[in-house]
Amino acid sequence: MFKAYKNVFMQHSATLLFGMLAVFAGNVGQSFFISWYGAPIQADLNLSATSYGSIYSAATLCSGLAIMALGGWVDKMPVKRFFTLAMLGLVVACLSLWQVSGVATLFTGFLLLRFFGQGLLPHTAAVHMGRHFSINRGKALSVSGLGVPLGEVILPVLAVYMLTLSHWQQNWLWIALINLTLILPLGYWLLGHLSPAEDVSAVDPIVNRDTKPASRRTLLKDLRFWRVLPLVLMPPFAITGIFIHQSSILEGMQWSPSLFASGFVIYGVLHWLGLSCWHLPVALWCRRILWCG
Repeated sequence: MFKAYKNVFMQHSATLLFGMLAVFAGNVGQSFFISWYGAPIQADLNLSATSYGSIYSAATLCSGLAIMALGGWVDKMPVKRFFTLAMLGLVVACLSLWQVSGVATLFTGFLLLRFFGQGLLPHTAAVHMGRHFSINRGKALSVSGLGVPLGEVILPVLAVYMLTLSHWQQNWLWIALINLTLILPLGYWLLGHLSPAEDVSAVDPIVNRDTKPASRRTLLKDLRFWRVLPLVLMPPFAITGIFIHQSSILEGMQWSPSLFASGFVIYGVLHWLGLSCWHLPVALWCRRILWCG
């Protein structure tokens, strides 16, 4: 299995690294990173844990609805342009949190951060992997998905360190500058070194390239979609609830932020092992259950 991954990576390294980079950049909009700023935000804006969680939940819900409405734009423009728009949007989101002054601006910052970070950037990576790969599409998606555990290992430690250096709002200015001066140029460089896309017709000659893409209505009528949906929704619901209120957990357990951040290293490693070693048998098992045979 690992030899097959190695061969794919050697042939399409720039493409796969771009996918990982886009997913990694999107981690800035993930709950496990934003949660490190929950306690200082609540303290500065005089918010209760309930109010803070409600604002975050509302922003996440609006972001999800916006993804459904606007995510299809990636099918209508080159990946470089869409990546640029998503990255610039993430920069604006970070700058919005830098200038937070009340509940309205906090909601706006969270909405932009969740939409461009947690939403569009991983979406960009997934769509690009789907376009570029055919017979190795599953491998490509799993490799690009490693950007999440990589972020889980690195970003919490970085957040704790930055919070010891300056005010939480100043941190978001730094994050915006890093995305603008490092992540965006690196993405451009990788996109300039992409390998040729795999040709699905060489493997499956009966593929009809003239087939029109299915609409959202077609998807919603497919019973398999509703079978998969609970499996997709449950982990984010449970994990986000823990992450976003981690400041309350730390206070109740009397744990230090550095201790909790070090736990994310273990969490990220186990997440990586789960993606790299167990995705195939789990996927086959789920397919057997959900597709009834």
